[in-house]
Amino acid sequence: MVALMGPSGSGKTTFLNVLARRPAAANAEVSGDVLIDGRKFDSATLRSISTYVEQEDALIGKPSREPTEQLY
Repeated sequence: MVALMGPSGSGKTTFLNVLARRPAAANAEVSGDVLIDGRKFDSATLRSISTYVEQEDALIGKPSREPTEQLY
């Protein structure tokens, strides 16, 4: 598990989108290679060994003092 932290607007999501080969941002130009241990990997291989889930506020229900989600 990795934590990528920074202030709002610092490019965290754009960075993760570039690594995951997802659309980065409107009007963004992305070039170069993604290397893991100095080796290039194709998109299919990268998707099979890594992923990330974007923060979605949709899971947050009505304001309450009870936990909305529970981890197992």
